[in-house]
Amino acid sequence: MDLIAGLGNKEVAVDFIKQTTEVDGIITTRPALIKRGRELGLFTILRFFMLDSMAMENLKKQEEAVPPDMIEILPGVLA
Repeated sequence: MDLIAGLGNKEVAVDFIKQTTEVDGIITTRPALIKRGRELGLFTILRFFMLDSMAMENLKKQEEAVPPDMIEILPGVLA
């Protein structure tokens, strides 16, 4: 969702994608879009940048508040 030019970062963008395409799910860094995607019955992947231990705590909070179907942790290689 975040990389589609012209779409905003609002829930209405998820509505538009659902109504005008045949997607099964969305990938985004925005919890509000995850929430809306779940409400619309889409498969949701929360993309999260794991840069330090504080990021891990933030991920736990976001995952509890708006649980996605999956979480993608970036960067792909962690030290």
